[in-house]
Amino acid sequence: MVLYETAGKGTLTAILKNKLSCFPHLHSRIEAGLIIKGSSNMFIHGKKYTVKEGDAFFVPPNTIHSYEDKEEVWAHLLICPPEDIAPLFGETAAYNTACPVIHLEDLDFAKQLFLRMEALVQSTKPTASQGAISYAAAIISELLLRADAEPPEREKDLTAAQKILAFCDMNYKRNINLDTLSAELGYSKYYISRVFSGDIKTSFTDYLRGLRIHAARRLLRSTNMSVTDIAYEVGYTCVRTFNRQFSQITGLSPTEYAKEKRQTSKQQKSK
Repeated sequence: MVLYETAGKGTLTAILKNKLSCFPHLHSRIEAGLIIKGSSNMFIHGKKYTVKEGDAFFVPPNTIHSYEDKEEVWAHLLICPPEDIAPLFGETAAYNTACPVIHLEDLDFAKQLFLRMEALVQSTKPTASQGAISYAAAIISELLLRADAEPPEREKDLTAAQKILAFCDMNYKRNINLDTLSAELGYSKYYISRVFSGDIKTSFTDYLRGLRIHAARRLLRSTNMSVTDIAYEVGYTCVRTFNRQFSQITGLSPTEYAKEKRQTSKQQKSK
């Protein structure tokens, strides 16, 4: 599995994906989606849910979640900062749901909402951005209404797992290890190791590797940086190790990955 490609801070992402599988992670944004083909297992704080064709799903901010595809899957995905839709929808944008999976009978209508939002995200028209946010608010509102959403517990502290993942997300470029996390967060390294194996279902080493490869993939797609520079930028001290681990996770060398993404981008622009 590969680390899920989350959106940058303060941005609305709306895309059609043919893969959901990813390591457990969290972010400060709302995540919602619609399965239009296939099925996937979704894990929320370690609890398993199955999402299949016709199902929508909703993940509140700062919630540890992951996906494990059971077969080929296609899904519309929305990742939205709560503050983007707060003026339209208020604080209910961050509500929690008793069950994150909502089966939709009117699938075609839901698909049209996602498609229109995705088109507006790609548009360069001056009003497109606000239009996309309006569609995002409409989608999230509909899902929360159907899911019997409740307000979050405002005074609830972040769990140890949330703190650990947030620290890794902010410091993956550094030469960090379990001793580093222990010193910075105040937990014993043995406890941190148990959190990874028990709550996050992976090891610290694999999770850190996933973060770095995810960042490298983003740089290979969006910049002209050399493979060597990218390896050092995302926290590697040995380019050979970076190349080997990148290939293990993606099935391609960094150079092959960059070439494939450039070709895909050119094909999409020519349509």
